[in-house]
Amino acid sequence: MINAERQEKIKEYVYANKYANINELAELFQTSTATIRRCLKQLEAEHVVEMVRNGAVLVSDGTTFEKPYLVKRQQNGEEKRRIAQAAALYLHTGDSVFLDSSSTVFEMIGCLRNLERLTVSTNDVMIASTLSPFTNLSVMVIGGLQRQGFYTLTGCFAESCMEQVHVDFAFLGVDSISPNGHFMITNSEEVGIKRAILWSANTKIVLCDHTKFNHTTFMKLWEAQDVDLVITGRELDDATYEAYQELGLKIQRV
Repeated sequence: MINAERQEKIKEYVYANKYANINELAELFQTSTATIRRCLKQLEAEHVVEMVRNGAVLVSDGTTFEKPYLVKRQQNGEEKRRIAQAAALYLHTGDSVFLDSSSTVFEMIGCLRNLERLTVSTNDVMIASTLSPFTNLSVMVIGGLQRQGFYTLTGCFAESCMEQVHVDFAFLGVDSISPNGHFMITNSEEVGIKRAILWSANTKIVLCDHTKFNHTTFMKLWEAQDVDLVITGRELDDATYEAYQELGLKIQRV
């Protein structure tokens, strides 16, 4: 394993576990503790971790903290699949749909096999490539600049493409829903394309697991009234559900 690959995998491990033990990492990656220590020192220089006795801890999960793509895919997987299945029930033969770059939206792919003449647009190259064997639908990729470390296409070219598209449904992902009902994201790169997607759809549905509620992240995307429906897991507690209902959000728990 080359050093850059090892470094990225250690970073994913730390993001997922919040703590990394040097001896455990050395065993996991079949390398020396000295090599692991050097990798962690580099992550400390990047302000990802703080070195502690026998290991390192994650520095912060503040408003700009974003987990690696694979970590996002792995977390709350069963809940995300339930959400995706419920979302797919809104689609019918002949519909046009936009699938946003989101780990929860990604789970919709397996639910689309029985829908005929579906037209799918996406700005996620992983979603597009996974859909490529499907013969029952057409796929259009919104071009743009690929975000480093992710499969999302963003930027002015992507936003310009969205101006030419109008779909029946947009299924959207967010990093958080703030206590005052704002839909938010950790990075500024995706703000423009996510806003463009929203305004290009008749029906806007946000898919997010229950952990996204009552958190504030770096950039505001939309107000509560901009979205038609939020689909989340039944894990969302009643008090939180009722509080957001009072803010005007329509929420479906599945």
